[in-house]
Amino acid sequence: MENLEQFNHQLPVKFKELCEFITLNGFRVGVIGGTTRDFILTSKISNDIDCEIRPIVLEDFNKWSILFDKIKQNFNSFEDLPFNILRIKLGEFSVEISLPRLEEYDGTSGHSNF
Repeated sequence: MENLEQFNHQLPVKFKELCEFITLNGFRVGVIGGTTRDFILTSKISNDIDCEIRPIVLEDFNKWSILFDKIKQNFNSFEDLPFNILRIKLGEFSVEISLPRLEEYDGTSGHSNF
């Protein structure tokens, strides 16, 4: 529990506001990827925060595009990336938001082969 409190304490306020905005619009936010790995290894979060969003009500899954439009209206610095990923700049932090996906690799390395 202490580690979770330390992790939460390091998250920027603007990121927490973004998470609250997403939750109020019917989605859950999970911090994934390198952010969690870096914290486990170094007890510090990186400036690149990766998130996965899922609808609170499963039937609302197709409403993610509405949510992304609302985020773009309320958070000025954003960039659309491939694979339905939205990147938002929050000061010194970069937040990437995506939907859950199943990755099937073709045997080569890299993030463009799934």
